[in-house]
Amino acid sequence: MKNKLITLFLVFVQLIYLLSCQQNKIKQPVKTMRDEKFAGKLGVIHIIPLGKVRKQLIEDVIDGLQSFYHQEIILENPVLLTEDLLAPSKTRYNANAILNKFNSTKNILIITEKDIITFKGIKLPEKNFNAPVKGVTKEWGIFGLGLRPGNVCVISAFAKRLGKNATTKVLRERLQKVAIHEIGHNKGLDHCTKNAKCLMHAADGKISQVDHEKMYFCDNCRKIIGI
Repeated sequence: MKNKLITLFLVFVQLIYLLSCQQNKIKQPVKTMRDEKFAGKLGVIHIIPLGKVRKQLIEDVIDGLQSFYHQEIILENPVLLTEDLLAPSKTRYNANAILNKFNSTKNILIITEKDIITFKGIKLPEKNFNAPVKGVTKEWGIFGLGLRPGNVCVISAFAKRLGKNATTKVLRERLQKVAIHEIGHNKGLDHCTKNAKCLMHAADGKISQVDHEKMYFCDNCRKIIGI
Protein backbone atom coordinates (compact mmCIF):
# COMPACT_ATOMS: atom_id res chain seq x y z
CA MET A 1 0.00 0.00 0.00
CA LYS A 2 2.82 2.34 0.92
CA ASN A 3 4.55 1.73 -2.41
CA LYS A 4 1.35 2.52 -4.31
CA LEU A 5 0.98 5.82 -2.45
CA ILE A 6 4.57 6.77 -3.28
CA THR A 7 4.01 5.90 -6.93
CA LEU A 8 0.81 7.96 -7.08
CA PHE A 9 2.60 10.88 -5.42
CA LEU A 10 5.42 10.78 -7.97
CA VAL A 11 2.94 10.66 -10.85
CA PHE A 12 1.12 13.65 -9.35
CA VAL A 13 4.38 15.64 -9.07
CA GLN A 14 5.28 14.88 -12.70
CA LEU A 15 1.82 15.97 -13.84
CA ILE A 16 2.12 19.29 -11.99
CA TYR A 17 5.56 19.84 -13.54
CA LEU A 18 4.31 19.20 -17.07
CA LEU A 19 1.34 21.55 -16.62
CA SER A 20 3.67 24.23 -15.29
CA CYS A 21 5.92 23.93 -18.37
CA GLN A 22 2.94 24.27 -20.68
CA GLN A 23 1.81 27.40 -18.86
CA ASN A 24 5.28 28.93 -19.16
CA LYS A 25 5.25 28.29 -22.88
CA ILE A 26 1.95 30.10 -23.23
CA LYS A 27 3.03 33.04 -21.10
CA GLN A 28 6.38 33.49 -22.88
CA PRO A 29 5.88 33.02 -26.65
CA VAL A 30 8.84 33.29 -28.98
CA LYS A 31 9.00 36.75 -30.52
CA THR A 32 9.16 36.77 -34.31
CA MET A 33 9.75 39.50 -36.92
CA ARG A 34 6.02 39.42 -37.66
CA ASP A 35 5.39 40.95 -34.22
CA GLU A 36 7.21 44.13 -35.26
CA LYS A 37 5.43 47.34 -36.22
CA PHE A 38 6.44 47.37 -39.88
CA ALA A 39 5.67 43.70 -40.46
CA GLY A 40 3.29 42.90 -43.31
CA LYS A 41 3.78 46.24 -45.04
CA LEU A 42 5.96 44.93 -47.84
CA GLY A 43 5.77 41.20 -48.19
CA VAL A 44 8.82 39.13 -49.14
CA ILE A 45 11.81 41.00 -50.58
CA HIS A 46 13.84 39.07 -53.17
CA ILE A 47 17.51 40.03 -53.51
CA ILE A 48 19.22 39.27 -56.82
CA PRO A 49 23.00 39.77 -57.17
CA LEU A 50 23.84 41.17 -60.62
CA GLY A 51 27.28 39.99 -61.65
CA LYS A 52 29.88 39.08 -59.04
CA VAL A 53 28.95 40.54 -55.63
CA ARG A 54 30.85 39.91 -52.41
CA LYS A 55 28.99 37.75 -49.91
CA GLN A 56 29.56 40.24 -47.09
CA LEU A 57 27.89 43.06 -49.03
CA ILE A 58 24.83 40.90 -49.66
CA GLU A 59 24.65 39.94 -45.99
CA ASP A 60 24.93 43.62 -44.99
CA VAL A 61 21.96 44.52 -47.21
CA ILE A 62 19.88 41.65 -45.84
CA ASP A 63 20.65 42.68 -42.25
CA GLY A 64 19.77 46.30 -42.98
CA LEU A 65 16.45 45.52 -44.65
CA GLN A 66 15.41 43.03 -41.98
CA SER A 67 16.29 45.43 -39.16
CA PHE A 68 14.36 48.30 -40.75
CA TYR A 69 11.36 46.70 -42.49
CA HIS A 70 11.20 43.39 -40.58
CA GLN A 71 10.27 41.40 -43.67
CA GLU A 72 11.28 38.01 -44.97
CA ILE A 73 14.27 38.19 -47.31
CA ILE A 74 14.94 35.60 -50.02
CA LEU A 75 18.35 35.55 -51.68
CA GLU A 76 18.02 34.46 -55.30
CA ASN A 77 20.74 33.05 -57.55
CA PRO A 78 23.04 35.64 -59.14
CA VAL A 79 22.41 36.69 -62.74
CA LEU A 80 24.94 37.62 -65.37
CA LEU A 81 25.71 41.14 -66.50
CA THR A 82 24.75 41.37 -70.16
CA GLU A 83 25.46 43.87 -72.92
CA ASP A 84 21.85 45.01 -73.11
CA LEU A 85 22.32 46.59 -69.67
CA LEU A 86 25.30 48.73 -70.66
CA ALA A 87 24.93 52.51 -70.71
CA PRO A 88 25.57 54.35 -74.01
CA SER A 89 29.17 54.99 -72.91
CA LYS A 90 29.69 51.20 -72.70
CA THR A 91 31.75 51.72 -69.54
CA ARG A 92 28.93 51.70 -66.96
CA TYR A 93 25.52 50.10 -66.57
CA ASN A 94 22.14 51.68 -67.20
CA ALA A 95 20.02 51.52 -64.04
CA ASN A 96 16.85 52.25 -66.00
CA ALA A 97 17.49 49.29 -68.29
CA ILE A 98 18.10 47.10 -65.23
CA LEU A 99 14.74 48.12 -63.74
CA ASN A 100 12.97 47.37 -67.00
CA LYS A 101 14.58 43.97 -67.43
CA PHE A 102 13.86 42.74 -63.91
CA ASN A 103 10.48 44.39 -63.34
CA SER A 104 8.19 41.84 -61.71
CA THR A 105 5.16 41.30 -59.53
CA LYS A 106 7.61 40.31 -56.78
CA ASN A 107 9.45 42.83 -54.59
CA ILE A 108 12.97 42.70 -56.03
CA LEU A 109 16.18 44.45 -55.04
CA ILE A 110 19.08 44.11 -57.48
CA ILE A 111 22.57 44.56 -56.06
CA THR A 112 25.71 45.02 -58.13
CA GLU A 113 29.29 46.16 -57.58
CA LYS A 114 29.38 47.81 -61.00
CA ASP A 115 28.95 51.53 -61.49
CA ILE A 116 25.38 52.43 -62.50
CA ILE A 117 23.91 55.53 -64.11
CA THR A 118 20.65 57.19 -64.93
CA PHE A 119 20.18 60.18 -67.25
CA LYS A 120 20.67 63.71 -65.94
CA GLY A 121 17.53 65.80 -65.86
CA ILE A 122 14.88 63.05 -65.68
CA LYS A 123 12.56 62.48 -62.73
CA LEU A 124 12.23 59.33 -60.66
CA PRO A 125 11.04 56.56 -62.97
CA GLU A 126 7.44 55.45 -62.81
CA LYS A 127 6.08 52.00 -63.62
CA ASN A 128 6.96 50.72 -67.11
CA PHE A 129 9.63 53.42 -67.43
CA ASN A 130 11.47 53.02 -70.74
CA ALA A 131 15.19 53.79 -70.98
CA PRO A 132 17.12 55.46 -72.35
CA VAL A 133 14.85 58.46 -72.79
CA LYS A 134 14.86 59.71 -76.36
CA GLY A 135 17.11 62.74 -76.69
CA VAL A 136 18.57 62.36 -73.18
CA THR A 137 22.12 61.01 -73.22
CA LYS A 138 24.00 62.69 -70.35
CA GLU A 139 24.96 59.93 -67.93
CA TRP A 140 24.78 60.57 -64.21
CA GLY A 141 26.42 58.17 -61.77
CA ILE A 142 24.12 57.11 -58.92
CA PHE A 143 24.01 54.96 -55.78
CA GLY A 144 20.66 53.39 -56.61
CA LEU A 145 17.37 53.74 -58.46
CA GLY A 146 13.87 52.41 -57.85
CA LEU A 147 10.52 52.45 -59.59
CA ARG A 148 8.06 54.76 -57.83
CA PRO A 149 5.76 53.06 -57.11
CA GLY A 150 6.79 49.60 -58.24
CA ASN A 151 8.38 46.32 -57.29
CA VAL A 152 12.00 46.63 -58.37
CA CYS A 153 15.02 48.70 -57.45
CA VAL A 154 18.77 48.51 -57.99
CA ILE A 155 21.66 49.56 -55.76
CA SER A 156 25.38 49.73 -56.46
CA ALA A 157 28.29 49.10 -54.10
CA PHE A 158 30.73 50.52 -56.66
CA ALA A 159 33.93 51.15 -54.70
CA LYS A 160 34.79 54.55 -56.23
CA ARG A 161 31.32 55.92 -55.48
CA LEU A 162 29.65 54.33 -52.45
CA GLY A 163 32.95 53.11 -51.04
CA LYS A 164 34.72 56.47 -51.28
CA ASN A 165 36.88 57.04 -48.16
CA ALA A 166 34.91 54.33 -46.37
CA THR A 167 35.84 51.87 -43.67
CA THR A 168 34.09 48.51 -43.69
CA LYS A 169 31.61 49.83 -41.12
CA VAL A 170 30.88 53.01 -43.08
CA LEU A 171 30.39 51.11 -46.35
CA ARG A 172 27.99 48.74 -44.61
CA GLU A 173 25.89 51.62 -43.29
CA ARG A 174 25.87 53.45 -46.63
CA LEU A 175 24.78 50.33 -48.49
CA GLN A 176 21.98 49.67 -46.01
CA LYS A 177 20.76 53.27 -46.23
CA VAL A 178 20.65 53.17 -50.04
CA ALA A 179 18.78 49.84 -49.99
CA ILE A 180 16.17 51.14 -47.52
CA HIS A 181 15.82 54.36 -49.55
CA GLU A 182 15.15 52.58 -52.84
CA ILE A 183 12.63 50.19 -51.28
CA GLY A 184 10.94 53.35 -49.97
CA HIS A 185 10.57 54.57 -53.56
CA ASN A 186 9.04 51.22 -54.49
CA LYS A 187 6.40 51.80 -51.83
CA GLY A 188 5.55 55.17 -53.38
CA LEU A 189 7.70 57.62 -51.42
CA ASP A 190 9.18 60.59 -53.28
CA HIS A 191 12.31 62.34 -52.06
CA CYS A 192 11.71 63.88 -48.65
CA THR A 193 11.84 67.67 -48.39
CA LYS A 194 10.75 67.83 -44.73
CA ASN A 195 13.82 66.50 -42.98
CA ALA A 196 17.40 66.38 -44.27
CA LYS A 197 18.19 63.49 -41.91
CA CYS A 198 15.34 61.32 -43.23
CA LEU A 199 16.51 58.34 -45.28
CA MET A 200 14.22 59.45 -48.12
CA HIS A 201 16.00 62.79 -48.55
CA ALA A 202 17.62 63.14 -52.00
CA ALA A 203 21.36 62.44 -51.97
CA ASP A 204 21.90 64.18 -55.35
CA GLY A 205 24.97 62.03 -55.87
CA LYS A 206 26.65 63.33 -52.71
CA ILE A 207 28.02 60.70 -50.37
CA SER A 208 28.13 63.34 -47.62
CA GLN A 209 24.31 63.47 -47.69
CA VAL A 210 24.07 59.70 -47.31
CA ASP A 211 26.38 59.91 -44.29
CA HIS A 212 24.33 62.79 -42.86
CA GLU A 213 21.08 60.83 -42.90
CA LYS A 214 19.93 58.79 -39.92
CA MET A 215 18.59 55.25 -40.08
CA TYR A 216 14.95 56.30 -39.97
CA PHE A 217 11.98 57.73 -41.89
CA CYS A 218 10.61 61.06 -40.71
CA ASP A 219 7.02 61.22 -39.42
CA ASN A 220 5.78 62.61 -42.74
CA CYS A 221 7.23 59.75 -44.82
CA ARG A 222 6.01 57.14 -42.35
CA LYS A 223 2.53 58.62 -42.51
CA ILE A 224 2.47 58.52 -46.32
CA ILE A 225 3.11 54.78 -46.51
CA GLY A 226 1.30 53.94 -43.29
CA ILE A 227 4.06 52.63 -41.05
